[in-house]
Amino acid sequence: MSTFVSIGNGTQDFSRLLDEVRRIAAELPQPVVVQHGRTPFESDALPHFAFTDEAGFLDHLSNCSLFITPGGGGSVFSAIKLGKKPVVVPRLKSFDEIVDDHQVAFAKELHRQGMIVPVYDVANLKAAVDAAIEDPRLPQRQPEAVSPMSVIGEAVSELAPRPEDAICLVTPSGGHLTEIRALNEVYRDHPHEFVINTDIVQPDDMAGRTNVITVSQRDWKFLLNLVEAFKILRRQKPKVILTTGGGFSVAFTLVGKLLGIPTVYIETVAKVTIPTVTGRFMYHLADRFFYQWPYLKEFFPKGRYIGLIL
Repeated sequence: MSTFVSIGNGTQDFSRLLDEVRRIAAELPQPVVVQHGRTPFESDALPHFAFTDEAGFLDHLSNCSLFITPGGGGSVFSAIKLGKKPVVVPRLKSFDEIVDDHQVAFAKELHRQGMIVPVYDVANLKAAVDAAIEDPRLPQRQPEAVSPMSVIGEAVSELAPRPEDAICLVTPSGGHLTEIRALNEVYRDHPHEFVINTDIVQPDDMAGRTNVITVSQRDWKFLLNLVEAFKILRRQKPKVILTTGGGFSVAFTLVGKLLGIPTVYIETVAKVTIPTVTGRFMYHLADRFFYQWPYLKEFFPKGRYIGLIL
């Protein structure tokens, strides 16, 4: 029995969750290990670290009996794939933990499907932990009628048909990156480079082929992203841009249009009922547009629903 708490690599503080974990730690399955990311965390009683590599994360996740995490698609679905029902504490806009409350909608949908135990008020964390321990079973996930991988693969192959055709992979770190890496078989046999906006402990498949650019938060730094996009795309000369979002994907798509490079866009799994701001723009800019939840059809009538890629 053990507990693994992981808050990923989000840039905003998430002390609200970590303070409650510290408070109830003695009542959790032992030992309690905390990955605290960019949120300061000190404890003499709890083993903790800011970041680890992918192998380290999966080792902790595989061996824990209880997993507590925010509502990011990457960590949540990593747990589900390993047969674990995570306790999910969505970051909230009201606490300046995130730019909007999409993690709440994400948690509600997965809770409706029986995949997670949600916590909307950290005062209820212990009760959620008890519920997850009492019933750790996950429902059977039904496969999509058409594989999302095959749909995305077909779209990319139309635009980059030859093995030597390069692909530029544009994605923020975190859940977006997990999504694009889940599509590895689509691009692995092509020359490819990643573009991310927050440095991470890079897994082997990203080492030596990753560009880290400026973080822009819907501000003037978007102009820097345009310059960075121009430099990277002119150097790499990809046949297609494949992206799972992030505001800087707009910069790469605009520069791509200038250079004659098409874009395949996938709306992130974290947005269930309302599109991302990026998605609203990319719907009009991308050459191929896909979304993962059927609720988004009213916003993207000309896009294609493909189901979950994670």
